[in-house]
Amino acid sequence: DGVTRVSMTVLGRRAEDIDEFIEKLEATGAFNDILPSQSDFTDEGLRRVLVESTYTGDVPPAEATPDAPTAPDPKTPAPGAPQKGVTP
Repeated sequence: DGVTRVSMTVLGRRAEDIDEFIEKLEATGAFNDILPSQSDFTDEGLRRVLVESTYTGDVPPAEATPDAPTAPDPKTPAPGAPQKGVTP
């Protein structure tokens, strides 16, 4: 039917951690119909949740954000590096 279904096992310490993961997965725009279907605990005490979704592959282009790290300008010397023509 041309639909790509994705099932994944997600581990987290708290239910809030799993919820945050699902919210971020939804925010990518690449997945729809994200539903936790089964839940239990591991021997180590972690929550284990089976998450089912539909993969759409529709990912919006990345937007520049003010706090996103940028590559340094190669023309700008690194802090503390000696500069040409400048005498300390």
